[in-house]
Amino acid sequence: MKRTQERHAFTLIELMTVVVIISMLAAIAVPNFLNAAVRAKVARSLAEQELIVWALESYFNDYDTYPTNQEAGTFAPGDLNRLTTPIPYMSQLPLDIFLAPADQDKREFIETARRGSDTYPYVNFLQAQGSRVSLTPYGLRGSVNYVVYGMGPGFTSFQNPLDAASWAIYSPSNGTISAGSITTFAP
Repeated sequence: MKRTQERHAFTLIELMTVVVIISMLAAIAVPNFLNAAVRAKVARSLAEQELIVWALESYFNDYDTYPTNQEAGTFAPGDLNRLTTPIPYMSQLPLDIFLAPADQDKREFIETARRGSDTYPYVNFLQAQGSRVSLTPYGLRGSVNYVVYGMGPGFTSFQNPLDAASWAIYSPSNGTISAGSITTFAP
């Protein structure tokens, strides 16, 4: 008796179908994964800014004033040092998670090449203008004493924090990597 051996193999159509399905899944999953990393960095930036706000309010409770800027209305890197010494409201100032890339076209996070300050900028409106700043035109109610902000995924920040027209506030509804600063206005 002669035994016939059957061959089992995939056809070209079956292989192409599997490749197309895997390609479609990868096309959906990879951008969502990359956006998840950006969303996590935005959440971290907001959380760190809230820590700074908490420290600023603690400072206000002790001194009945907010720390002043070295030059009214502009941020200088040492403006928030009073939060760490002599009374440590924070053990250290957090660094802005969004780093300015050396090449703006690449949109990379390069830790060795920063532009500007690596801490979150802070502007005391009470010192600069003598009063609170109204935010009603921007959909926020009331007014604020100061702003803490940082670069967003679009690597942009305020041109002039005292000029409300220059405020570009990051909004993920404009796309995960959109222009605008990640901003916390307080109280």
